[in-house]
Amino acid sequence: DLWVRSHDLVAHYTDQGILPRDVVFQHLQYPYTFSLHMISGHWLVQALLFGLAALSALALLFGWRTRLATFLSWLFVTSIQARNPLLLDAGDGILQLSLFWAIFLPIGAIYSIDQLRSRQTISNTTPFVGLPVWTYLLQMSFIYWFSLFFKVGDAWLVNRTAVYYAVHSHMYVTHFGEWFQQFDMLFPLLTRVTLWTELYAPILLFIPFWGGRFRLLGTIALLGMHFSFQLCLSLGLFSIIPLIVLLPLLPPIFWETLSRLWITTREFFVFRWFERLAHAFATLCTMLFSPRLEGHRRQTRLHAHPLLRIAALYAFVVIFWANVASVNDKYPMPKVVKNSYLFLQLTQNWGMFSPNPPTTYAWYVFVGELEDGSYVDLFKVEHQPDIKPTLDWKFHYLSRAVKNYRHGNLMGELWDSDDMTLVKPYVPHYVRHLCKVWETKKDKLAKGKELLGVALFLMVGENLPNHKRKFIGKHQFYAGTCPNGEAIK
Repeated sequence: DLWVRSHDLVAHYTDQGILPRDVVFQHLQYPYTFSLHMISGHWLVQALLFGLAALSALALLFGWRTRLATFLSWLFVTSIQARNPLLLDAGDGILQLSLFWAIFLPIGAIYSIDQLRSRQTISNTTPFVGLPVWTYLLQMSFIYWFSLFFKVGDAWLVNRTAVYYAVHSHMYVTHFGEWFQQFDMLFPLLTRVTLWTELYAPILLFIPFWGGRFRLLGTIALLGMHFSFQLCLSLGLFSIIPLIVLLPLLPPIFWETLSRLWITTREFFVFRWFERLAHAFATLCTMLFSPRLEGHRRQTRLHAHPLLRIAALYAFVVIFWANVASVNDKYPMPKVVKNSYLFLQLTQNWGMFSPNPPTTYAWYVFVGELEDGSYVDLFKVEHQPDIKPTLDWKFHYLSRAVKNYRHGNLMGELWDSDDMTLVKPYVPHYVRHLCKVWETKKDKLAKGKELLGVALFLMVGENLPNHKRKFIGKHQFYAGTCPNGEAIK
């Protein structure tokens, strides 16, 4: 994710980009929130912070000073998200929350450099039970249980067309999802299965009987649901983060079975090559990080410090209250709880595709007027540099047209769905950004012709039953001059 974000470091995280810090302070930042990335609007400072975030992520990946690395990773992820909230989706919230709860868990006890430096040997099937585990389990369950409170529309509960409209969502659909649209008879059943999975699968996570098989069944059901999302819809981090954060919920029986399968298949030539590579890497890590003297080894603490456990309990109270308040305004959060919620940025908002999946779809045309009176499509210049930026109004899948999922999230924030005449405060800066993009590419695309101004158009259509769709209209939601993006009266 850092690598994807870094491609737009100047455009998305500096004062010369689409979201200067003063706009964030005035319009997008809640009280008590924090961001290290707000200390400077210079690209060099942002690059330094990105580098520190990457080092923290690498330390977490290899398990070096794992708890500290987890805390720093959470800190940097929270900071980056607060710097530009226009780029976020539900997956960002789950990523931030999973890192937060991982601070309280002994995730560096095995498969880590910390294990090499430890005094004791811990098996990968050693059970761990404690307050942080329960808070993590409940947080993951709340994502599904509280999302059901929002799924109250007819598409979910009456017509059972929610999955139909989800896989026809032109903002998100993948090539596989487009192919899958032909199986109409499955959509009502899959709508029910989605609701059943979100309700019952988390319950299975808490059943301690039958050797962990209930928890295995519940985890596999949730993993299967998210994998199907990944196949059909391009949802940014929400496509992959849940697949990762659910893995710690797999019980020991899964890892024991995996070990037995590995023993029986390790002689297969592909696995034999992989085993040699893994053995060489493990040997290198042992040589580099294993203490030379026994007295230099560290004690692995499976259980967090009592103060950390108290903090985890308080954080759980905060997120539980936030979830309740999100579905019932009769139970607002007390001021001190809300301030903690905002400061830690423990976002609890699980209303995606609710109360119904969107039936409308949109695509963008950014009309740029050149000095000779000709026109180009700045959307293509920004996102599809290999295509000639000829102006046309034809439909295109937004999920496939944008450079990456961050830009897809940004597109949905440029206009106001309730009032098309309302200009959001960062839109002029986005036009200024488009002017700068043209300035860097004008010699190649238009023999150096200057760009006079840009008009932003939103093309809107509606999905209908039986795979039909209709065009609704064309809306100009802003027009600005170059190079500063000021509105054209």
